[in-house]
Amino acid sequence: MDNLQATLRSCGKEGRAFRAEVETFVAMSSRGVIEYDLEALHTYMHTENKRALTEAVVIGCALSSDGLGSALEAASVRRTVFSNGEDPKSWVAARARALRKRATEEGGAVGGLMLDANGDDPPALGPVGGSCSRSRSRSRHGRPRRRTENDTVSEVMLILGGPKGVDHHTARQLECVLQEECDNVNSLRLPGGELHSNVALAGLFMLMDWDLGFWRRVF
Repeated sequence: MDNLQATLRSCGKEGRAFRAEVETFVAMSSRGVIEYDLEALHTYMHTENKRALTEAVVIGCALSSDGLGSALEAASVRRTVFSNGEDPKSWVAARARALRKRATEEGGAVGGLMLDANGDDPPALGPVGGSCSRSRSRSRHGRPRRRTENDTVSEVMLILGGPKGVDHHTARQLECVLQEECDNVNSLRLPGGELHSNVALAGLFMLMDWDLGFWRRVF
């Protein structure tokens, strides 16, 4: 749970509660998910005058999502226990399909990205269309996809592991889901070797802040 809190804190942004680019933060295990709606969590924190993502906020809201807490707490976090054949693979597939539907309605594309020690190096800074990491982007059904000038990634599903990473079997399952459901898929490794998830996520956000064309280079 310490890692959960630290990684969620990485989604914070100076001057506002959370980064505007991040809509939902999900912690997943083999048994279920805890899903944070960051806009609703921001509303709860503002209303209750809570200025920091303490354990009382992060863990407390999750515990209160069973209906015993306030309405604002319950609205900020949803807990789902897998049943009737559900598992991480099916949950990610359903969420990816929902993102693809929304991206299509917006005239954009959905990208799937995994942070993986065996992935590509981050793309180099510079003009979009210049040098970048070797691409392993795929379209749905695993076919290579050619991007056009008007092809804009409007939704991204990012997957990264916890303190022990993602086991090989689960990682390959999730990668297959992303290749099936997303318009483009890639994996990145960040400098520094094996990293805690909060450090890796903060590093990714730093790259985004430095490079306005980051997502076009990745996908």
